Amino acid sequence: EIYTLSLHDALPISNLDLIDDLSIDSLTFISLLIEIENEFDIIIPDEFVKLDLFRNFDDIVDIIFDLMEEGIDEC
Repeated sequence: EIYTLSLHDALPISNLDLIDDLSIDSLTFISLLIEIENEFDIIIPDEFVKLDLFRNFDDIVDIIFDLMEEGIDEC
């Protein structure tokens, strides 16, 4: 019998805090935002450029989906 771990089982990424657990700094945060914009073809508004809004994986996913929906609504 073969047991495979899903990413969720192997690493509780939903609960990781970018500041407390990963010690993210401001340069890394800005790099993350740029990567998100490029990967998902979205623009993160200036008012969203706050580390507190991107503290964990679930927050990031929610913001990406919200911005992607806004982009669809504008078309």
